[in-house]
Amino acid sequence: MGTLKLQARNGAVANISPDDNTASEAKITLPKKSGSIATIEDIQEALADGDNLDDVVEQVEENKQQIETNRQDIVKLEEAVKNLEESINALHPSYDSGEWEYRPPSTPNNFTERGCYFVLDGNGESTTNFANTAEIRFDNTDVTETAHTWTDVKAGQLIELFDLNETDFLLAEIVEVDVEDYYNWATFRVTVKQSVGGPSGRARMKITDNT
Repeated sequence: MGTLKLQARNGAVANISPDDNTASEAKITLPKKSGSIATIEDIQEALADGDNLDDVVEQVEENKQQIETNRQDIVKLEEAVKNLEESINALHPSYDSGEWEYRPPSTPNNFTERGCYFVLDGNGESTTNFANTAEIRFDNTDVTETAHTWTDVKAGQLIELFDLNETDFLLAEIVEVDVEDYYNWATFRVTVKQSVGGPSGRARMKITDNT
């Protein structure tokens, strides 16, 4: 018996050939092609269980359809979140926002790294507990390489920090703003209003009215 070639819609070709002197088993090899849905192991297992190629192809097509459905659902969800954020911003305008990576200071002078922020307690020491926050220092450039001038930020506004990897957050009232263009950072002296946990990874920051 010769070799049977099975070509998928994406152009990938599978070569199916029987073992020598064996009619009940078959070997299948697929090229390593990015985006393939069914792996060699999946198809070999299906054949070993007695399924035919039509069943395998049907299952692959069902998987592809489910992936496309999931992708469309994600797009709809992202659009809904965007609309919700726009509605919230209309009610509570944001004076500045962005995302920074948490990176504790590595020098005595508490210099920020590019795209990073850290939190200091009342003694000027680095802290990983939002409840102890007295100062928050941001690099003037966030992780998306967006520059921040902080011109609309002032005392009395609220600053929100949400850790994107956890459920931790900080809500604090801004007491004083100190922008250092030479060092490319801004320091916010704050009074904590609510908090859970502490900084650990990337965080989303937003500054709003205190209403």
